[in-house]
Amino acid sequence: MGSRIYKDEELGDILLCKSARARRLSVSVSAGRKVRVTMPYHTSYNSALAFFLQSRAWVIETIGRQRQRQAGATIGEGDMTLRDMAALAAEKLPGRIALLAQRYGFGYAGLHLKHNRSNWGSCSARKNINLNINLVRLPQALCDHVIIHELCHLRHMNHGADFHDLLEKLTADNIMNHSDPEDPCVKELKTAVSHSRSRWPLTRAAKAMQKKYPII
Repeated sequence: MGSRIYKDEELGDILLCKSARARRLSVSVSAGRKVRVTMPYHTSYNSALAFFLQSRAWVIETIGRQRQRQAGATIGEGDMTLRDMAALAAEKLPGRIALLAQRYGFGYAGLHLKHNRSNWGSCSARKNINLNINLVRLPQALCDHVIIHELCHLRHMNHGADFHDLLEKLTADNIMNHSDPEDPCVKELKTAVSHSRSRWPLTRAAKAMQKKYPII
């Protein structure tokens, strides 16, 4: 439909591309770090360029993250790299979910370890469970909570009351009967529960604590 190139001193060629399907301006960065501004057909190139310049800081940040992932740069505490995190996840998570599934009577079809920024885990209708390799950065009690969350979806493919009742029950058992009582995370969870009036206090406390560990 038509395009132009804007040359950015730091980022190189920026493609300004008209599209009949576009309903709004958008900026994307490909895996090869190529930047594209997609624009509705009747939008001016000057408007598209102005939109890119407003989004330039985001583009630079996104390209920086891509370079870090590709190079295996430090992404977490200490000197853990993406490769380290993936290797540790492959070593720890399959055994952990197998243990929790056996303990609480669940059967799942398959396990996939992924690296994404959208969620900690998911469960499909075919009983396949996906776990984010970032889970190895969490304290064990919080990691277990995520795993139990996905296992509970094997019985309840929703986030209704029955799902949360089951999640709360199993998480409570795991915390009270199978976790180190001297673990600082366990202590913090128990304290939070003792001050909560929520119907599902452990779930609420665990989610709040997870915010201290943003997915990277």
